[in-house]
Amino acid sequence: MSNWENNAIQFPRLLTEIMATQDTLDLRALAESMDLSIDEVGELFDRANAAWERIKATNAATYEIQINRFDHEANVVGAHAVDLSLEQISDIVDHARQLILVHRSPRRSSGDTEGPLAELEEALETAGLFDAPLD
Repeated sequence: MSNWENNAIQFPRLLTEIMATQDTLDLRALAESMDLSIDEVGELFDRANAAWERIKATNAATYEIQINRFDHEANVVGAHAVDLSLEQISDIVDHARQLILVHRSPRRSSGDTEGPLAELEEALETAGLFDAPLD
């Protein structure tokens, strides 16, 4: 998936650019429509701006890598290119390592892998690796 297709990148960017370019944005109407206070809407725009700044800093260098495509039964049916930052790659690898270490631990109980598995899933989701449809 390209950065353009990644909602985790484009949504904070969109909100940041709206605030930067729309001098007549009706914050009162927006807040009312969202059942929020004007301060809460402002906080959302601030959070989007902070997320966009982090994205720009971490995605300054992205790497195109080939990953497998899977069918509805998780069989490999091909490959496609995705752009990932070093931070995203590191996050995914760290969570995958953690999951394997917990799985290998002689002291683990049956539910011990749920936390690391959820963290790995979140890292993959955040990187936009589940957005592509299955073949």
